[in-house]
Amino acid sequence: MSLVVMDEDLYQSISKISSHAYFMPVGRAAWAIFASLKIHNTDKKQVIAMPSFICQSVVAAAVAAGWEIMFLDINLNNANVNSDEYLRAIQKHKIDAVLFVHLLGNKNELNGLQNECRKNGILLIEDSAQFCDQQHIDSYTELSYIKIFSFGYSKPIDAGGGGILCTDDKSLMEELKHFSNAYDFKSKSSLEDNAISFKDKFYELKDLIIDNEKEKFHFPELLEIYLPLVDIQVPFSDSLKAKVIHGISQLEKKIRIRTENWEKYKKFLNCDSLIPLHDKGSIPWRASYRIEGMDYSSQNEISNSIRANGFDVSNWYLPAHWYIDPKDSADLKLQNTVKLSKEIIQFWVDRELNISHFNSLNNIINRLIDEEKQGN
Repeated sequence: MSLVVMDEDLYQSISKISSHAYFMPVGRAAWAIFASLKIHNTDKKQVIAMPSFICQSVVAAAVAAGWEIMFLDINLNNANVNSDEYLRAIQKHKIDAVLFVHLLGNKNELNGLQNECRKNGILLIEDSAQFCDQQHIDSYTELSYIKIFSFGYSKPIDAGGGGILCTDDKSLMEELKHFSNAYDFKSKSSLEDNAISFKDKFYELKDLIIDNEKEKFHFPELLEIYLPLVDIQVPFSDSLKAKVIHGISQLEKKIRIRTENWEKYKKFLNCDSLIPLHDKGSIPWRASYRIEGMDYSSQNEISNSIRANGFDVSNWYLPAHWYIDPKDSADLKLQNTVKLSKEIIQFWVDRELNISHFNSLNNIINRLIDEEKQGN
């Protein structure tokens, strides 16, 4: 895969969102995680700590790179695994890498994790797919060893795909470029059957979970279907580069719109059952809430009813530790992860919102929740 030339325009744009010295554009952000782990892979068993509340593409990237995963449970208030939890895992277990994530647009503070990782020879990868704060870039006191941004659909910088890998380590960047240029990518068309099979199997399993409501499911066969998709070649084309530069130029405006809309949600969405999931100072990826006590079945029914009334709403992926065979996972409890995957409900924050929008949404949500309570 030939790398896009890091020309001055692209470099100057990326410098607005990262204080790192070296950048590598990639066709898919998950592949940047795969490459970072692959070049650090050794013959020994290696473990990466990450949240279970995460996209399956990240799990597939780690497994494809030959790493074992220790999943960590999240904080129910903001969906993040904070630095203290990572530090406890480092002290208690043999950890070789940390994937530090900012979820739902909530900034997660490193708080000394960088120094602890450096002291213990632990690879630190920061996943900023859902958080990008152009306003405070110069106030960061710690820089992760590797930082990855995603430019996929609905991300803070939405270019329809692609990502960027950032580091201050020149030799690491050269190694990553060499690995990328030498890697045997597969064409997207050659893996279309895998993509279709994964999608069909995913919804089949989700229906099974909705029907049965068991606390623990394990379907490593689904991950096996997804793994080949890590190898898909998506060039970082000139048109994608132009979209990224444009997206960064519009970032301040997008942040303003999203934060203003979140303030409107807080002010006008009046439903006691909705518990907000954003910290003070959050830049919401979507307006995220949870409904205490909701299960997968009621989550599905409420979400479908809201969509049927013309509102954009989404939920979340299934818990990532369900993709891993039980004997290979360090911790299968992860109660907050399972709970939030059932209870989360998210609304779009990029469109123009007015009072009538919230009046209609209030009526729909309160009616649906009342019906759900009466049904139980």
